[in-house]
Amino acid sequence: MTSVSNIHINGTYTDPAVRASTAIREEADRLLLTYQAKAALVTELRLDGALRQQTYASLVDFTLDHVRPYLAATDRVLYATAAGAAGTRLLVRALRRLRESLSRHIDELIGASTSDQVAQAALALGVGLAACLDIERTVLLPALAELPGADLPGLATDLRTVLDGGDLSQADRPRLATAHHV
Repeated sequence: MTSVSNIHINGTYTDPAVRASTAIREEADRLLLTYQAKAALVTELRLDGALRQQTYASLVDFTLDHVRPYLAATDRVLYATAAGAAGTRLLVRALRRLRESLSRHIDELIGASTSDQVAQAALALGVGLAACLDIERTVLLPALAELPGADLPGLATDLRTVLDGGDLSQADRPRLATAHHV
């Protein structure tokens, strides 16, 4: 007998894959909106002295504590799974190249010594981050949902675990059936 809680209509919010995709998108949206707000404080307001330094430090801290870990977690969970399938392998390569660019922008932001350098690095990082998250949202997640054997709810759980500082055991991996690895 099937429990009523296990019944869902594919493609609706009761579908575990749709709920998982929504959770991943919401996490990315929160990250991007918070980054953009902090970057705007640094780049758009003409703050002086200690207040400027404090907003810059807050942006750098957020970038190191949230942006960089998010990028690493999505690589470890989402990209690693998608890299195992022939149909998404090139997409993952492109996303990883974009991630390398974002890492360079993070380093530039950390090393910035003038207001212009801070503004340039913060803007470049914001634009790149928005593009990366948009590609994940509009291309990667739908592709993962369509991969035979992919477990999007499991991937969402794994992503949350990694973001919360947890570790994934080998028993939890991979989230894509090995028959689909090429």
